[in-house]
Amino acid sequence: MSHLLDGQSRKATIPPAGGADAFTIQYRPALWSERDEYYELTGEARGAQRVATKIKFITSHLVAWTVADPVKDDGSTVAVSADAVKRLEPVQLDAILSKLLGYGTKEEGDDVKN
Repeated sequence: MSHLLDGQSRKATIPPAGGADAFTIQYRPALWSERDEYYELTGEARGAQRVATKIKFITSHLVAWTVADPVKDDGSTVAVSADAVKRLEPVQLDAILSKLLGYGTKEEGDDVKN
């Protein structure tokens, strides 16, 4: 997978949702070609295949995060993995995808005005 140079990774805060705490992600935004492929694959996929495609995309772009380990009470975090991503609140998954794909709240607000 191609990525931007290491200096191009970004950070964002994912808001709390459904009783889950907010957390920070460090990620590499998708390149134009990766966005195109993502939209093509998710447009054709349905059900579990569509979810698996989204989770694979997310895990391939996340560098790190601060999702607290619910089992340990020592401030440790859960490793970024497909299993961990699947357990996030859907609203939080959508927020991560928006960051990775480059469509954020500013763009959404601009679209609403049109």
